[in-house]
Amino acid sequence: MQMALAVPEMTVHILNDTVGKELRILSPSSPIEKTAACSPRTPECDQVLRHHHQTPSNDDSQPNNCLRRVKKSVRFVPHVTVYPIRHWKNYSRDEIERIWYSDQEWTELKMACHAMVAQVTNKSIVTVTESSDEFRGLEFRTPQGHEIRSRNRMRAISAVLDEQDFQWNCGEDDAESIAIEYSKHAHVSMDAAHKMGLEDEYRAKRVYTEDADALLALHCPQPSTTRPSPTLLHHKCKILSPPSPPTTTSIAPQSHAVLPWGLRGRA
Repeated sequence: MQMALAVPEMTVHILNDTVGKELRILSPSSPIEKTAACSPRTPECDQVLRHHHQTPSNDDSQPNNCLRRVKKSVRFVPHVTVYPIRHWKNYSRDEIERIWYSDQEWTELKMACHAMVAQVTNKSIVTVTESSDEFRGLEFRTPQGHEIRSRNRMRAISAVLDEQDFQWNCGEDDAESIAIEYSKHAHVSMDAAHKMGLEDEYRAKRVYTEDADALLALHCPQPSTTRPSPTLLHHKCKILSPPSPPTTTSIAPQSHAVLPWGLRGRA
């Protein structure tokens, strides 16, 4: 039996033999959408459209190769160092004040963040800008940032749902195709996150260098103008050495029912 399906600028022949049905695209002269199918829609037509939709051209072969999943693995460090720590209920009142934010401090911090977002949104004349260190972490709190994040998220979700609907109509279950469709839209956010991570690394190194220079000037004055190597700093300045492990001395538990502090650690 031989049957022909007519779609725009495309003729498909389905041959029935002892092995099964063979789909052969004779003249794919123009791309078609998934919805440009025969009416009523049949499983054979879905398979033809799917084959034509996923067949990459010479121009699109390179991006598809970049979307291949990389095999991931997990490794554990063979030597692990474990230190005992105290329960927060065994901390003194002074320690709790120095470690955690109080409710009042937390409220003031949130109000300061709202004020910075409002200043950047209204573009008023202030010292805080979108590229400043103080604004880090609030990029998506502005209307523009929120719109960008929502648009990227909805595009990725729509791509996954469309692929799921298409597989259900075809009677297929291909998780790899769903992952590929999601990756096509998630790479924008992934690239932005990678760029932001590099900027955070640069800022952290700059702050660490400034703090190290300040400690060096206070505790280890050098007669020479030549800056010593980090190895010399480590041996000459005890202030730069890592802190010793905490002791296991037990402290009598104290009642903190009346304390206004929550478990919000200081940065």
